[in-house]
This record gives sequence, C-alpha cells and structure tokens, in this order.
Amino acid sequence: MQSSPPSPFVVLLGFVTFALLGLEQSMLGSTFVPFSSRFVLDQAAVGGIVSAQFLGSLLGSVASAFLVAQVHLRAMGMVSSLLFVLGLLMVAFVPLWWGILLGFLVIGLGYGVAGVLFNSLFSTFGEKSALYLNLLNGMWGLGGIVGPVFAKNLLPSGLAAPFEAAAVIFATLFFGNLVLGNSKLQPARSEISLETPSKILSSAPTPLVKPILAWSFLAMITLYSATEIGAGSWQIKHLSSSLGVDEATQVNSIFWLVFTLGRFMAAPLSLRVKPLQMVLGAGILMLLASILIHFPVIAPYGYALLALACAPVFPTAIAWFTRALPALIAMTPIFMIGGSLGSAASPKLIGLEVDQFGITAIPWGLTTCCVLFLLMVGYNTWKYRV
Repeated sequence: MQSSPPSPFVVLLGFVTFALLGLEQSMLGSTFVPFSSRFVLDQAAVGGIVSAQFLGSLLGSVASAFLVAQVHLRAMGMVSSLLFVLGLLMVAFVPLWWGILLGFLVIGLGYGVAGVLFNSLFSTFGEKSALYLNLLNGMWGLGGIVGPVFAKNLLPSGLAAPFEAAAVIFATLFFGNLVLGNSKLQPARSEISLETPSKILSSAPTPLVKPILAWSFLAMITLYSATEIGAGSWQIKHLSSSLGVDEATQVNSIFWLVFTLGRFMAAPLSLRVKPLQMVLGAGILMLLASILIHFPVIAPYGYALLALACAPVFPTAIAWFTRALPALIAMTPIFMIGGSLGSAASPKLIGLEVDQFGITAIPWGLTTCCVLFLLMVGYNTWKYRV
C-alpha cells in the first residue's frame, strides 16, 4: 500500500485527541464516591455514568460508520469536540441525576465520533498505518494514566471542577480540527495482487456485500475486546482471594501500564512484521497467558503477559483490514462497534458465570474468549493472507 506522508499536524492532533479521550474516561472512577454522596446513590446506580457513556460511544460509532466517507473530516472533528464540550458542561452544571446521565451520553457520542474519525484516518497511512495506529492508541493509555491524578487534584475544588477543566481543554480541540481540512476519507492506493479479494472487489462492493465481507473482522475484534476488558474488569476479584484486595489492585494497575507500554513497543515492531503476523502471534500469546492465570501462584504474571499480548491487537487489526480490503476503508468503524460490543458483553457474561460457578469461572471465561479469538484470527489468516 502506498500513500502520501501524513501531515505532522494531523498526526499530532490525533495523538492529543486520544490522550484526552483516555484522560476523560479514566478520571470517571475518581468521581464515583462524590457522585454517590451528592445524589445519595449506591455504587451500582452511580456506575450508570459508565453505561451511559458506553451507550453514547456505541451510537456515535454506528452513526460515524455511515458518515466517515461522506462528511468532511474537519466537520467530524469539530462535531466531536462540540459534543465533548456540551456533555462535560452538562455534567458540571446540571443539578439533576438524569441530566448528568444525559451529559455522559453526549460525551460518549463525541467519544465514538473521535474514535472512528482518527482510527479510520490513520488506517489510510499506507505501509506505516500499523505504526501510527499503535502510537495513536498508545496515547489513549498515557491519558488513562494521567486521568486519575488530574481528577484527584481538581476534586477538592468541587465535583464540577475536573469536568469544567476538561471542557476548556476539549474546546481548544475545536480549533485544532481546522488542520483536517475539507477532504474526505480516501483509501491508500493498493498494490495487492489481482488474486486477493480486496482487488477483486475494488470496484465498490454493494451495501449488501460489505457487511458480509467485514463480519469476520467484526467477530474477531469483538472477541478481542471481550478478553481485554474482561481481564481488566475481573482480575481484582479473581486475585483478591489469594493476594488480598490491595495487592490485587496493584496487579490491575500494572496490567494497564503494561498494556500501554505494549502499544508503544508494537509501533516500531510493526515496521518489520506484517499486521497479519503480529495479530496471529498476539493471539497465540493471549491463549498462553490465559492458561497461566488458572494457577494462583503465577496468575499475576499471566495477567501481565495477557496485557502485553493484547496491546497491539486492536490498532494492528485495523491496518490488516485496510490492507486486505482497501475498498472497504469506510467500514473501519466496525472496529469501534465491535470493541464496544465486546467491552459491554464480557464483564456481564463473566459476572453471570461467577454467580453460578464462583471465581474459577473468570480464568475459564477468559480462556474461552482467547480460543474463539484465535479461531477467528486463523479464519482471517486463511481468507486474507496479505
């Protein structure tokens, strides 16, 4: 695949945007107790802010799937920034709980639009798309590390303070999006041989054919997200019986730190290794790690290995998809949709298993996800060997 070098201003805008996405999402945990105290809610009810933001993200991703190839990139970026600012100001100033939830829904819409916009845009960077996509998603992890500290330092000034400050920061992105220009999403020019499915279908597949071709990547990324979020959500519960809550919480922090470092480590590696090979290797390592977490003595190391294995999958799979099926560049939002579906379903399904079978269901649930994910990787490897 060939493409013109990406604008450094566009790359910088994407990196800053994703760092802010990570910051906003990770600071939510620090606000659970203040929200609970202010509105006299139990923890299950206050957790509704996460559900509301997820729902908004899913809706934003689905809407963007239809718009990303039709609407100017600058317009999408500006709309995303405005949604963030509006949602954050609603959370900061609306005095009613339903208004707070609506604010997080609006934030989620902005999140979905920004995620689709920059993941899709960076996927057009040709042979270096995997490099840029890993760096882009790694910036989300850096923001995630900063978010809790950001919230902790501002909360003494009031519950609204971190959301007001975040709104001001996102407002500056509105003007930053001017660098995107009035262009629309265009795939990189392909040099793939005539025998590959992507070249056969380069003459714009019909709307009916597109989702059929994309289903295996959607299934693959849904299973990957189910593994990542399932592990991140349930490992404290899984390890607390053997390590204690405090140490299990530290292992969880290490999990996300290793995950972030893994994305940055994968970036230079993607220049030497094909996306297909990297995803396949990661899938094998994920399965090995999921087996290790069955044994309490080495489970913490298994989770760290699982984080390292998961790290490159999402951004590298996007690069694989756009190489295999460049004519379907506008379908890249399926990765955000699949990520949202897997992230929502996995914690709930594992929770149901835990209620039925106890905490041993956690490693079994994660191993099952890894096996199914590896099967889908194998299918895509056979179908789209590029």
